[in-house]
Amino acid sequence: MIQPFFDRVLLEKQEKKPVAGEIFVPNAERAKSYMMRVLKVGSDCKFVREGMQVAIARYAGIELPDSDGRLFVARECDIVGVFE
Repeated sequence: MIQPFFDRVLLEKQEKKPVAGEIFVPNAERAKSYMMRVLKVGSDCKFVREGMQVAIARYAGIELPDSDGRLFVARECDIVGVFE
């Protein structure tokens, strides 16, 4: 696992579970999921802690290779909100 530096955070994409009654949309048509779970935080992060559920900006962060699209590294300022 990678340890982010400074104000960077390591995020894991959270897949939304389908609910009965929802319209099915194929994977090719789905938008990028912006709901992420914080796995690790850099030493300069002030507001975000490990384990938080967060929403990130649309084009924020970089996808880590060899993670099958699950892991991202982004700056703390790219996090737009926290799910409670």
